[in-house]
Amino acid sequence: MYICPVCNKENKTVICGECGFDISRNYECFSTISLPVGAISAIQAQRTTWEKKKYPDCRICSACGGISFRIGKEDARAVCVRCGKEYPLKLKAAKETKEIKEKAPESPKLLQLEPSPALHVFQKLPVIAIGEGHMVVLRRDGTVDAFGDNKFGQCSVRNWNNMVAIAASGFHTVGLRWNGQVSATGWNEFGQCNVSDWTSLIAIDSSPFLTVGLRADGTVLATGWDRAGECRAVSGWKNIAAITVSDKKVYGLKKDGTVVSNESDGDSAVSYWHDIVALAAAPEYVLGLKSDGSVFVSGKCHQIYKAFDWRNIVNISASSTLAAGLTRDGSVMLLTNQTNREIKKTDTRLFTAYDWRMITDIACSNTHIAGLRADGTVIASGDNSMEACNVFSWRDVAAIYTADHITIGLRTDGFVYMAGYRNSENGSWTDIRLPQGRRSPIQM
Repeated sequence: MYICPVCNKENKTVICGECGFDISRNYECFSTISLPVGAISAIQAQRTTWEKKKYPDCRICSACGGISFRIGKEDARAVCVRCGKEYPLKLKAAKETKEIKEKAPESPKLLQLEPSPALHVFQKLPVIAIGEGHMVVLRRDGTVDAFGDNKFGQCSVRNWNNMVAIAASGFHTVGLRWNGQVSATGWNEFGQCNVSDWTSLIAIDSSPFLTVGLRADGTVLATGWDRAGECRAVSGWKNIAAITVSDKKVYGLKKDGTVVSNESDGDSAVSYWHDIVALAAAPEYVLGLKSDGSVFVSGKCHQIYKAFDWRNIVNISASSTLAAGLTRDGSVMLLTNQTNREIKKTDTRLFTAYDWRMITDIACSNTHIAGLRADGTVIASGDNSMEACNVFSWRDVAAIYTADHITIGLRTDGFVYMAGYRNSENGSWTDIRLPQGRRSPIQM
């Protein structure tokens, strides 16, 4: 009598009658000096595959690594088929009748976390933000943590809760609560932290000089530097679906795919843009991704105008010196203003991004670029003098972030990877919320 290592069924023959596993190949029990490489892990993989097929509505058990499956919504629990550990499920224990539903008071409705424009607009609620000398993270329970320079109180966020998004730039930090209210702390010389009376917000963004918020009704609020009317210029905006800020410039992506700006400079005019689904702004220029995969460019950074030739783009990223575009096939387009020419494969000092494949997300800084692969690994290229490109061991990454000489990877379980000059200060961050609200306008 043999016990199958895959499905635990007793068998009289070497071939399991339940899952078809050949018991004679159970190297865990019959190991020899010629044990095939990866044999044990292959058995474990086959066991997991069989269990998922038999129990499609399942999850991984944290106790033994097995599969737990739901045995009923009424008793609201899941049981691991290997070790028997029970897990409570967030399900109602009793079925509501029609009368109960009619008598029950209406629960408060949360504010919509993102607009619902006609176009599928990129709208990501940030969960990791990097300032001039500090970094901020949003945990799954809605609390916020920060480390780094706290000279102006920009890291004083320990009492924040119920947050759904954060922003950090320069020397101040901003947080958006689930009820649409906003908190801010840090450097406030220009009033960029004066947000205590803001309500009904669904998105926020910031620069060293400005804090900007998008309301649920499509209007925009701004506070901070206003010497040339930068904040007053956004007060009349309507039907805005997404916002982005860079330096003293604010751009609003409208629900009809057009773009507005708080600038009057003709070189930065975006009034003729249309069918835009995403924006990426830098101090000297702004990129607009169209629904057909082409890119608009506006600003004084003339070298970046070569992005007009890009095609099949599904995501964009911008910094003062770099502009990057992710193509539909998972490759990367890259332009630089640093050398006033298009980056070539021969630029061995910095970028090999043209050779990247199977990329699903990109993020660039002034010093380097990082790419998230489809398998959850990360690749980075550029200035590695402070080890910002040492990301080869990262696994199961869900989102990436960059700043000068630093790369951050958010793992699917909420753990934060860090590479670069600030990585030794972090310690161990876990239970970080995954990004919300991102929708791709083009299918990969």
